Amino acid sequence: MYNLTAIVNFPTRINNTSASAIDNFFMDISRLEDFLITPFLNNLSDHDAQILTINIPIQIHPDKRKFIRKIDKHTTLDFIYNLSNETWDSVFDATDVNLMFNSFLNTYLRIFYPCFPLIGIKSSKHTNNSITLGIRTSCKKKRELFLLTRNSNNAALKQCYKVYCKILTKIITDAKRMTLNKRIFKSNNKTKTTWNIINELLGKQQSMQGMQKLIIDGTQLTNQQDIANAFNKYFSSVNISVSNSDKLDNMKHNNLSIYSNCEQGKGTSAPPLVFKSFSTKEITDN
Repeated sequence: MYNLTAIVNFPTRINNTSASAIDNFFMDISRLEDFLITPFLNNLSDHDAQILTINIPIQIHPDKRKFIRKIDKHTTLDFIYNLSNETWDSVFDATDVNLMFNSFLNTYLRIFYPCFPLIGIKSSKHTNNSITLGIRTSCKKKRELFLLTRNSNNAALKQCYKVYCKILTKIITDAKRMTLNKRIFKSNNKTKTTWNIINELLGKQQSMQGMQKLIIDGTQLTNQQDIANAFNKYFSSVNISVSNSDKLDNMKHNNLSIYSNCEQGKGTSAPPLVFKSFSTKEITDN
């Protein structure tokens, strides 16, 4: 119907007894004629990955920023709120299932895109310099050994592959450790850098828990937009009373008095600070 063609014409799953093609790409080859499909052999599964390269004659200017959709509790609640207010008349009034789906998808995306906008983020300035050319070459050698062992029952060859994987894993771990130590050593704030590295390795990100509900005059508000409007309405109507003005004047007067006392104390000699010497034993005993 859509002029799609299966372009993978080689086995994608190979084991000791069979070879089959069960992973595929489907594309319109009448529109994209200049492409290359190749297998990517790895030792993660008996399914090989596929790499599809499409040559498009378009001048692409790389952007240093990455764009992600802002998906958090606030945007999710706003998305649910907008979905609940949609009537979906265009979906239920249609008689053809394809028209119904297209109408549903268009309505869904019309709400989805503004609720979860794209935001630009800076790419991390810390690159993974621990993966050296030697490690990349060793990883390539590891894949070659895996291909030899996958279709072989040679116990000595499989044992050699296991030992090679163990040694390579230790080398990669040591290389990452050296890179992180170098990053800490060059940092001006070593404690902050250390905690940043720990959070990066643990995958922790700063999260802010927003207000989930607000009760005004017995009415409970849960939608984030309604809560924000309620706060805006309250603070825009608040005026500074006379008593509050008097408090502000008293605070200014007290601050001026403190500043005056500091000015008067200039030039006068203060008693010197004397530190009494103590021993390690005194600290331990106390």
